[in-house]
Amino acid sequence: MSRPYLGIYDSGCLGVAYIDLNGFKLINDNLGHDVGDSLLVALSQRLLVQSRSDDVCFRLGGDEFLILFKINHHQHYQQEANGIGRKLHQLLTQEVQIEGQQQPIRVGASIGIGIVPHDDKDLARVIALADNAMYLSKTERQPYVLVADMEASVSD
Repeated sequence: MSRPYLGIYDSGCLGVAYIDLNGFKLINDNLGHDVGDSLLVALSQRLLVQSRSDDVCFRLGGDEFLILFKINHHQHYQQEANGIGRKLHQLLTQEVQIEGQQQPIRVGASIGIGIVPHDDKDLARVIALADNAMYLSKTERQPYVLVADMEASVSD
């Protein structure tokens, strides 16, 4: 594992954002894979430039990303996670101008956010929960869903 990841994990409170781009397949199908690849590069650069120095960003494949981030205020982890969800959604849904395209391109984003140790103590389990929250975000057409909110709505 990389040093930034270990530092975040050792912080005691780790956030996981599981991201899927909405409408990306249409861009690939209608504008070509070169345009889709350029869009992924532009969005990746945007995430890297705007992320905090100790955040770790991964492209999982296709149009899915995973971001690990440190929660700075453990007692207010949900407010901090909400703020990060809003920021990520805003960053990813802004227009992108791709060279050779007359019009800027915009995609949507569905984001699921889980927190270690609040949602589970096992990182792999929290990633799976964040993936489930991302799918709920997509089906409910919400910008992002916290695992804690997802579990609360299931128990209602």
